[in-house]
Amino acid sequence: MRTSETHLFDKKSHWFTEPMTAFGGFVTSVEFVKMGKRPKRVGADGTVQEHQPLGHRSVKSYMAMFSKFVRWMSSQNLKIDGVAKEHILQFLNAEMEPQKKGRAKDLNSEIRRRYVRLLERVYDHLQIRPNPAQLAAFSLASAPGGAGKDLPKEWLTLEQQAAFMEALPTRAAILSDDSAKAWRRRRDRAMMALMIGAGLTVAEVIELYIENIGEEDLAGSVPVTVWPAPSSEFGRKHVTMLRPFAVPEVSRWLEEREKMNVSGRLLFPAKVTGGKVAAATLYRQVRATFAAAGIKLNREGGRTLRNTFAQRELEAGTTLDELGEYLGLHERRSVERYLGAAARDRRAAPSATT
Repeated sequence: MRTSETHLFDKKSHWFTEPMTAFGGFVTSVEFVKMGKRPKRVGADGTVQEHQPLGHRSVKSYMAMFSKFVRWMSSQNLKIDGVAKEHILQFLNAEMEPQKKGRAKDLNSEIRRRYVRLLERVYDHLQIRPNPAQLAAFSLASAPGGAGKDLPKEWLTLEQQAAFMEALPTRAAILSDDSAKAWRRRRDRAMMALMIGAGLTVAEVIELYIENIGEEDLAGSVPVTVWPAPSSEFGRKHVTMLRPFAVPEVSRWLEEREKMNVSGRLLFPAKVTGGKVAAATLYRQVRATFAAAGIKLNREGGRTLRNTFAQRELEAGTTLDELGEYLGLHERRSVERYLGAAARDRRAAPSATT
């Protein structure tokens, strides 16, 4: 274990007695990022950039994941070096949290995969052979349904999509046109328009700069260049298309932003003086817009808006390779899940009677 490259408390003795402290040193190291096997970033000028430690939000997410595993180990009277493949599979199948409305009670398949990848890194770092997480990954891949079952992908129908756009927040009549609350609601309109009209995630939207928005093409769509969030190991640079129904919201915001004399180049500043919008702010606005539109689904958030964009693209004849580029996905199988979900939805639809 290369402790010199990680942290003072990242020692085997700490992994046994204070696993969260040891993991905290590991996850904040460059070594953790290198073990993720993600390619190095290519800067805007074409230069290859060295790996950098994870950002605060990514570290916090990983710490929360590993904390759940540590609590489970404690409940089973296990130490990190006593965990076998069967234990990891047992953990992944465990009902870890009380059931929530509209949520699967156990860990869904994507979270299972993330856990296995995380634990593989931990055991590689500790040089424990064979790696129990790697063995668990093989078992999950070979067992039918072993990776768990996600909630079915959900997207908006055309009618619901129109209702969502109609319900986007507007300036209250009692507010002056230059009110901070008023311009922020118009900012939020454009942010959500990019999510449903271009398939962007919350994290991608809040990182956009003015220059990421291109010129409208002859078909009325606008190219949007998306860069991964700084210090994040996920995502890749890609170009998506903002479709015509959502273009007016973004165009109006660009015009308004130019008149506001905003500091910096962020497309969606938190304040006139600059700063990034908190992800929680956008999450709340998305949920509020679902409620205002009278749309009730299991998932009423950014993922459903992204799924809606993907579904509209498939309906329009967009190829899987093109859709993968628009969504910034690394693997074709991730794109194929959208096609599979659409096929299942068609099979589940009631047949028309004559």
